Amino acid sequence: MYSSVETKSQNTLIDMSTITDPFWAELLSGINTGLLQQFAPRVNSTATWEENSAAVLPDDCNEASDAFYLRYEYDDVFQYSVEICLPGNMSQSPWRNQNSRQDITEELYLKMNFSGNYDYSGWISHQGAQPGTYSNKLTLRTTTGYFELPNYMNGQVPGPLLDELPSASSLPSLRARDLDNNTEWTTLNATGNIRNVANKGRLLNIAMALFGEGSFVDIQRTSLAAYATSGILYGGCISLVPFISLLKSSFQDIFAEDFNPCLSDFYLSDARNPDKSQDNDLTLHALVASYFYLVTDNVRPKRVPNAFSSADFLATDVFMTNNIHSQNISVQYAMGADISIPHISRAGIIFVSALLAIDLACLLGLALYSASIPRWTGTLDSLAMMRIGASIADTTPLKAARHVKRVKALDGRPGWVVDGAGGEVGELCLGGGRALRGGRRYECYDSEVVAEATGRRKATGLVRSGVYALATRGEESCS
Repeated sequence: MYSSVETKSQNTLIDMSTITDPFWAELLSGINTGLLQQFAPRVNSTATWEENSAAVLPDDCNEASDAFYLRYEYDDVFQYSVEICLPGNMSQSPWRNQNSRQDITEELYLKMNFSGNYDYSGWISHQGAQPGTYSNKLTLRTTTGYFELPNYMNGQVPGPLLDELPSASSLPSLRARDLDNNTEWTTLNATGNIRNVANKGRLLNIAMALFGEGSFVDIQRTSLAAYATSGILYGGCISLVPFISLLKSSFQDIFAEDFNPCLSDFYLSDARNPDKSQDNDLTLHALVASYFYLVTDNVRPKRVPNAFSSADFLATDVFMTNNIHSQNISVQYAMGADISIPHISRAGIIFVSALLAIDLACLLGLALYSASIPRWTGTLDSLAMMRIGASIADTTPLKAARHVKRVKALDGRPGWVVDGAGGEVGELCLGGGRALRGGRRYECYDSEVVAEATGRRKATGLVRSGVYALATRGEESCS
């Protein structure tokens, strides 16, 4: 069962109790939806095994209640009595039809009493159980809901269990599904037709499979009992004993010689001999007692929680994937297009960074220089262009020009505005003078002239640009 996977890196049923946050999901491990955010249902359970020191079952563990209650007894050379109970109303499903998170807690009580001489014959001395009373309680906490599938946005790892589905309308609710909801069945000593209940709890399913009708402990219906009464001696493996493999710590682990994990008729006698019929009956019940004894604290107390967690995982897988009432949840994925990411060495990164730093330093210097020098106009609008044209009207009169590139009048003209006068009041001109200076007064239009030229109703006052002022020609300067 384990030899082919024990050497692999993936987890197995052997170490279910040691896995961090294990859960069941129908999709394969390693799925990735790429660029899309998708959700899927998940189920996880945690089993806790503890001693019931009071050895007292809950009050509703009896045949008159709605609890799942079974009692097995045998009284001969040796005796055993076993009580199995899941308290509560087992006639109702614990699951609800919803997409939000659900938390369910189930409890299983086992009370066993072994007495008498199990060593009644030396050749089967290893069968049976140690006399005494053993009482234990198993608590199975199951949580179900939706989680985000691995994708590029969440680091390609499964997301946590969600309390609420982000878009509940996009996914169907988990409807009630059960293979046996139309099958009538009566338990041995149970007090209700529990098998008719749809969507039973996981622990109830496990208890019915291990201890209910048709199980190994139902001695009248086991394969071994059929061989014991048939008179056929096979001497080999008849069938596998349930739950034994889950109690193992490795594939080579052998702790129950009679269940390894094969069920054998090696210890049976020819049933056609009436003297041997009672021996066969004793042997069968000794095997049942030994089977019950395996889930006490005297054999494998540390493996029992792991075994029930593994059994729950298998029961969940069967329930979710093998029901006749099928339902589909679509999961889409988009892996995107692969692109080539350029690779650059550390030296190349340093060199390119240095060039970018030099370029930024030059741009910063130009920006500071441009911000510090005075400007002759605040806006390069139509009035500014007309003034520039008027200053060179002698060389560029208003004439038709069919071949613009052949007109060379502008080729020798400087393209910057300077101070063309050396007196107290400066004069703007194109090239051939000193650079404009902040604080120096220059000839400017009168404010009334500007108001008429711009079409404004009120005079705008002095025309200013930067930190210098323009002065009117003739009488006085404006600042």
